[in-house]
Amino acid sequence: MDAFLRAAFERRLGFLTPLEAVGENATIVVETAIADCWNERCREKTQIITSIEIATDQGAFDFSLPDLTDHPHLLAEILQRLPSSFDRKVIQKRYSHTQRRSYVSNGCARCNRLFGEFMLAHDPSETDQIATFPVRLDSRWLALLSSHPDIEISQPAWWVRA
Repeated sequence: MDAFLRAAFERRLGFLTPLEAVGENATIVVETAIADCWNERCREKTQIITSIEIATDQGAFDFSLPDLTDHPHLLAEILQRLPSSFDRKVIQKRYSHTQRRSYVSNGCARCNRLFGEFMLAHDPSETDQIATFPVRLDSRWLALLSSHPDIEISQPAWWVRA
């Protein structure tokens, strides 16, 4: 109760939708792993993006490359922030015969075969953070956040801003 009253007196309490409560700034964290190509004739080891986390005032929200398919400007911004040692050519929009759709995905550095979502969910061993950077949550980032299943944009509630 003390924290609630302190937040009210400090004007950090608001009746907001979850999307309004995330704040104006966030930190992006990109994680990668080394994966073996599933193509029997290739088996090349490739550094792939396994997770893109958006850390806001209200928590951290994980996204994958396919989530960025409809957000090419955000994908470009993320790729620009990766270290030069990361091979950006492995990130492309590819067609998945399994899902019967095209989406942004990792691919093999040698043969360009798609690393599908199933493989990413079941394969990566160790992950490394290769980039961490601040962003201002403009309308493009908020559009991506609004697609996250843990953010319900229609139901206002009492929130305490950090």
